[in-house]
Amino acid sequence: MIFVNRSRKLTREKVKNFRDSRFEMLRIIAMLMIIGHHYCVHGLLQVTSEKPYEIWQSGSLSHQILGLLFYPGGEVGVAIFFIITGYFLIIKPSTGYKRVICETIFYSWLSLLVMAIFQLKNIPLNVSSSTKLTYIWKSFLVPITGGQVWFVTFYIALLLFSPVINKLLSSFNKKQYLVFLTVSWIFWYSIASMGSTLFGVQKAIFFYSIGAYIRRFYENKKYMSYICSGGAAASWICGIAIAYKIVSSAITNNIISNKLYETALTAIIVPICSLSIFLLFINI
Repeated sequence: MIFVNRSRKLTREKVKNFRDSRFEMLRIIAMLMIIGHHYCVHGLLQVTSEKPYEIWQSGSLSHQILGLLFYPGGEVGVAIFFIITGYFLIIKPSTGYKRVICETIFYSWLSLLVMAIFQLKNIPLNVSSSTKLTYIWKSFLVPITGGQVWFVTFYIALLLFSPVINKLLSSFNKKQYLVFLTVSWIFWYSIASMGSTLFGVQKAIFFYSIGAYIRRFYENKKYMSYICSGGAAASWICGIAIAYKIVSSAITNNIISNKLYETALTAIIVPICSLSIFLLFINI
């Protein structure tokens, strides 16, 4: 009897510690998307120059498109992380937010140590003294809420409120849930993307809800892999085209067009692309 109980305990521990390789690979891909996006935005469009857009514009069309190849990846990668979170936390009683907080504090302080080493070795940092000072005190005193790591701030907020969110989402049947997602997409997410100060939190909750819906109601079908592959590829290409328009409108200082293109990318392309990629991995 003792042996049986011990075996059952070990089995439960194995299930608890089991990590699906599909989601591990998806997380890696999402991280690469985000890195690629930052390469485009901070490496190409915001280079150290008085007129960075003119540098981009001076290249050939192929070079301009190549420079924007990973532009959609930032928002798509973040959305995928929130979808994964909703997919797992909708059925998980504990959130693990304490571990996330401890890790954030550790790496914030570690980055300060690296900065101090750079200073001692007289390695130049391409930031102003005021920016450096702001980063130091925020990373040391308020690493979670200081705005240095915005994703972690929104992620921890999502974890803290997830029990309440889960209670609401679990009360919906399939039809009610679809209505909720539709209304949320229009008013809570798309319109908010135009300038809501709380859009980061709204975005996190919206994609979290999508992940939770997939966990509760999605049925795996063979042909979905083809649909998702096509949806991911088509939406990514459209994302590159819209990114081209975003940069072009920024060059001509057309504020209205720039905002419309940014909204189209966020409200339409990001949900389609992130959902397609996530479902593609679910169907593997």
